[in-house]
Amino acid sequence: MHVDGKRAGLTAYRDLGEQRVFCHTEVDDAFAGQGLASQLVQEALTDVRDSGKRIVPVCPYVAKFLKTRGVRRLHRSP
Repeated sequence: MHVDGKRAGLTAYRDLGEQRVFCHTEVDDAFAGQGLASQLVQEALTDVRDSGKRIVPVCPYVAKFLKTRGVRRLHRSP
């Protein structure tokens, strides 16, 4: 994710067959507190759903995001 031409954050993942494994999410300190991590993860999860893959939330932030927002189980893999 970029803000004003600067890299503000990222969500790292790896595709393994029909699964997308989210490993890490980070936002640069200069952009902290602006809700960018949430926006970044939401966009990434929308992409996963559109692709038909299943979400594997290894990243603690992604796991918490899914839990607090009640993301449907059918897109999650254990």
